[in-house]
Amino acid sequence: MKQREVLFLVISTFVLIVAWIGFSIYHNLVSSTITAPVEEKIFPIDPNFDTRTIDILRERRSIAPIFQLNNNEATESAAEENVSSVSANIISEGSL
Repeated sequence: MKQREVLFLVISTFVLIVAWIGFSIYHNLVSSTITAPVEEKIFPIDPNFDTRTIDILRERRSIAPIFQLNNNEATESAAEENVSSVSANIISEGSL
């Protein structure tokens, strides 16, 4: 190949690549990936905080959770569940 033919191929390839990149950028700018219903629901968040509400939340009492119940009904039902599960285990072992 002559130098002139190689130069023509290089310039043609360069122009093609630049055009391809340009059209890709144009396509991405013009086309939107957000649908119309979603676009209607999107609205900017107000950057100003409601400090009064935050102060009210800070003034609330903190309540410590109690993880144990002092109720007899709860312990009786738990005992019944343990008995039923033990009997179920005995029955399942006996059937093996």
